[in-house]
Amino acid sequence: MMTEKHEDHCLKSCSGHSYIRKNWLGCIVFPFSALLQQSEISGTFQVTIPPVLLGYTWSNTYVFPKEDSNEQNLKECTFLNIFATIEPQISYVTCNPTLDKFLDQTEVLQRAQIFKKNCKAMFPNRRIVTTVFNDEGIQFLVTRYIKALNPPQQLLDIFLHNSNATFDLIARFVSLIPFVPNTPDENDGSDIWMT
Repeated sequence: MMTEKHEDHCLKSCSGHSYIRKNWLGCIVFPFSALLQQSEISGTFQVTIPPVLLGYTWSNTYVFPKEDSNEQNLKECTFLNIFATIEPQISYVTCNPTLDKFLDQTEVLQRAQIFKKNCKAMFPNRRIVTTVFNDEGIQFLVTRYIKALNPPQQLLDIFLHNSNATFDLIARFVSLIPFVPNTPDENDGSDIWMT
């Protein structure tokens, strides 16, 4: 919220002042997976407001259009026009269908959780991800989403006859791939590699 204050009658010099004040008036929630499935989201969304707005009152001067009311009891609502996009666009990940043999095997998922728990006990500061949820909310092994990527051909062509130097160069290249921290939960952080 930006408030502008004008001073008309001043003795020394006339100037205008503005300041920015943060007030929480409500929230809008839309699923992140919607941005992954389409390049952008735009539209008018209803703002979820708390039951009590301390220090704010609804204006009684606004009259709803008759075609929108349909003689219904309209509650006080706030709407906001939003345009959301991700730049650069992240490609939507699909699972590998050849690994569907583990779809109904809960024992494999339980073993993955036990493995993660044991690794967390030995290495409490290390990030360990064994399972993920797909877009339908079903839990899968993370290996379903891992695909091999070939290194850039330019790196392979630098040291044609020295494989150790080529491996060192590729390891250096992989270490330079930027990542974005993604921590939806304090106990289970993960990073998104921007490849």
